[in-house]
Amino acid sequence: MYHGVPMLALWGTLPGNGALWAVFAVLVFVFELWMLIDCVTSRMKNDKKLLWCFLILVFPLIGSVLYLFVARGRSFTTLG
Repeated sequence: MYHGVPMLALWGTLPGNGALWAVFAVLVFVFELWMLIDCVTSRMKNDKKLLWCFLILVFPLIGSVLYLFVARGRSFTTLG
């Protein structure tokens, strides 16, 4: 059974202003959602879509940034 501290209680222990961390978290979520929608609607093969969606969901910030520069960046160069 988990007896840890709830996540909302941890906001007060973060360095700096807790509101800035909340804004950062919302921006990361919006960016992740944007990259996830872009991945699902892309013209990639389904196995690559599944892999990228998994990476974006498991590692939100790192997976989204990697998708932006690797997979999405590749589609920009092939289309242009």
